[in-house]
Amino acid sequence: MATVTLPKTMTVEEFLALPDDGVDRELINGELREKGMTVRNESHSRVMASISYRLCAWADGLPEYQVLCGEAGFIMDPVQHLVVGVDVAIRKLTADRSSHSRTTIVDGSPYVAVEILSPSDSQREIHEKVRLYLDHEVAVVWIVDPDDQSVRIYRRHALASFYNGEQILTCEPELPGFSVRVSDLFR
Repeated sequence: MATVTLPKTMTVEEFLALPDDGVDRELINGELREKGMTVRNESHSRVMASISYRLCAWADGLPEYQVLCGEAGFIMDPVQHLVVGVDVAIRKLTADRSSHSRTTIVDGSPYVAVEILSPSDSQREIHEKVRLYLDHEVAVVWIVDPDDQSVRIYRRHALASFYNGEQILTCEPELPGFSVRVSDLFR
C-alpha cells in the first residue's frame, strides 16, 4: 500500500476533503495534527457513555440544547483553519443553528466541550485545547480524568474548578438544573 504524504498546513476545505480512514485528525491554526488510528479504551468509552447519558437525560425536553458525542467534529474558526473533535459536546441551538444539519462536521463552536483524558494525551495538548476552546467562544470546558475520577471545569475569565468523589458537579448558569455526583460518571 502506498503512503500518502499530506501537507502539514492546510485550509478547512482541504481538511474536510481528507478521507474518512479512521485516523484521528485535527486542524489547529492550519496545522494538520494526526494521532494515528482512533482506538478508545474501555474506560474512555464507558465514561463517554455515562456523561452522554446524563447530559441527554438533562437535555430531554430542552429543545435549545443538543448533545453530541463520539469525537463530534467542529469547525470552530474557518479563517484560522481550526477544526477539532470533541468527546462530548453540547450545542446551544438558535434560529441560525439548526439541529438537522446534513454535514458531518458542525459549523461553529460547541457551547460546552467535554474532553475525556486518554493515556496518550499530554499536558501541553490538553492546556492548548482548553485555551483554544475558551478563545473560540466555548462557554465551559470539562476535562475528565478517568484515572483520578475527577473533573476540572474551565470558564473564560474564571479560575478552574475541581470536582471528585462524592462532590456534586453542577454547571450553572450554562446548564441550568444539571447536577451529578462525580463518582456516578465513572460507574
